[in-house]
Amino acid sequence: MATTVSAASGNRIAFDDFQIEGGALPAAGEAVLDQVFEQPIRLRNIPDGLNLRSVTTTATGLDARFTGRSVTFRPDEAPSDQDL
Repeated sequence: MATTVSAASGNRIAFDDFQIEGGALPAAGEAVLDQVFEQPIRLRNIPDGLNLRSVTTTATGLDARFTGRSVTFRPDEAPSDQDL
């Protein structure tokens, strides 16, 4: 499968122009893909102040570029006093 990806507002990724390689997709399959990817997909767990600038495809997946100001990164699960 091949598709076009792009950055959409609100830290979302849009997928368009699906093409199935190696044969045709049944109409029901096309309808499901259209429905699933009709709206851009919001990225989760993006720190405040960080904004998606661009998305491109690579041989192994997606490459996302971000810009931001005053961005604070925190570990997902900082150990608490109870964990020590």
